[in-house]
This record gives sequence, structure tokens and C-alpha cells, in this order.
Amino acid sequence: MTIIFSSQPFYNKYIQRSTADDPVSPKIYDNSKLWPFFRGCLGAIDGSHIHLSPPTALQSLYRNRKGFLSQNCLFICNFDMLFTYILTGWEGSATDARVWTDALAKGFSVPEGFFYLADAGYPHCQELIVPFRGVRYHLQEWGAAGVRCVPCMLYLLFIKQSKSPVNAKELFNLRHAQARNIIERIFGVLKQRFRILLLPPRYPLDFQARIPAALCALQNFIQETDGNEGAIPTDPYQSAYTPFPSDINDDHSIGFITEEDDEDDSEVKKRRMNIANEMWENYLNYIAGTETDDE
Repeated sequence: MTIIFSSQPFYNKYIQRSTADDPVSPKIYDNSKLWPFFRGCLGAIDGSHIHLSPPTALQSLYRNRKGFLSQNCLFICNFDMLFTYILTGWEGSATDARVWTDALAKGFSVPEGFFYLADAGYPHCQELIVPFRGVRYHLQEWGAAGVRCVPCMLYLLFIKQSKSPVNAKELFNLRHAQARNIIERIFGVLKQRFRILLLPPRYPLDFQARIPAALCALQNFIQETDGNEGAIPTDPYQSAYTPFPSDINDDHSIGFITEEDDEDDSEVKKRRMNIANEMWENYLNYIAGTETDDE
């Protein structure tokens, strides 16, 4: 069955790349915190280490930085919870950026003017927008929702007291993380539904590399034919945290990004800077309106 689901015609029918002609997902268009700032965003990208059983001679190559044997797989999805591209088979020791480079070499491309959201492990390039470095960018850093570790929860609640972004970079990273969380949600669905992904299967190496791709195609089939089948995890970060006027400096010029304090002057970095500043201005206007209403 794995061969069938990872081969034509089934695989090509249910794993289809996003194009410039695809309609904008309501999850972006109907969310004022994401639209129109992320216009041109086709979805999210991330890597995931899938358990694997390599031959003894290759185990050092497949041992990842967490210490277990895996294949590093590249997954891309759209905002409708559908996988649109998968690249499997890379050794667990390979970095996400290396796997991404291989995807480009194998012919993966992004329509001009469009992009995907990626985490800081990927390069910031024409095809990808990543968070600002050195700034909070994991959703858990803004609040304790979903955190089960008591020490971590105490840290979030009492040490990092400010949940609201305090400048354009933090706001951008928060919104970026909220939108990119779609890839984490679809991973959760996939691994909950197909438990084989959590165990190292005893098959030939090339066959093991086909398993994640086959299951992604099968997941898309289930999602398209019966979207209500099975439990889809809800997104606890769908709405941004309510901003508090006290978190914002009275001088509203503070918090914007200038070309001097961005990393460089490339067009790719300017694109991200412009998006972040647009978000920040919108955010400040919202707060100003809230203060006026309260009066």
C-alpha cells in the first residue's frame, strides 16, 4: 500500500504544489492580524525527524542532534491543512537548510512574488520569510497556554511578564508564528493518525523513505473527502493576545524598524521590514482607537 500511495496516480492527485492562481485561504484573508500583511503567503514549511532504522554502518549519519535515528523530512502545507510538497530520505544529521537546498536543486520553486513562512533554521530568501533573530518567535514565549511543564509555566507567568509585543519585530514574530503554526497542527494530525511515524519500521531504507510521503498523500485524501473525519487539533493561538496600552511607549515612533537596525539592505530583508512596520502601525492605531473608546 505504501508504494501505491507514494506513486502516481494517487500521489500526484493528492499532493499538489501551490500556484499563483490558488485563491487566498480564508484563514489568512479573514484574519485582520494576518491580512493584508501576509498577502502572497502560500503556506508554511518545516522539517520533521521521522524515526528510521538504517543499517548499522550508516547509523552515525542518521543519528540526529537529539540522539535518535531518523530521516530529516521537509514538509510544506497550505492554510487549508493540506500537504503540498514533501521531500524525504535525508539523514537525521542533515540540517533543515541543507534539505531545503536539495529541494530547490530537485526542481521545487515558488511563484514570483509569493513565499512561505519558515522558522529560523531556514535561510531568509526570496522564497521564504523567517522570524527576526534575537527576538521572541516561539508562540510559547508569549504566554503559558498549552505549557504543561510547571517550571516553564512559572517562568512564563512570573519572569517574562509581558505577553504583548513591544516593538515591530516582536509583533511580526508573533503574527508569523501564529500563521506558521498551521504546519505544527498538521504534524499533530499526521502523527496522531499514523502511529508508524513514531516507531522505527523494519523495512529497506529506500522503502522507509517512502512512508512519510505516502501517509501525507493519504492524509490529504482523508481531509479532502471527509474533512470531519477524526479529531483536528484546535489552534490555541488563532487570535493575537489583546494588547495593553501600558505596554506601548507614549512615543509611537519607538518600535518601528529602520534600515539602520535591520540586518542588511537586501530586498528580501526590506520586504520583511516593511511588513513588520505595517503591522506595527496597524497595531498602534488599534490601541489608539481602544483608548479613545474607553474615554
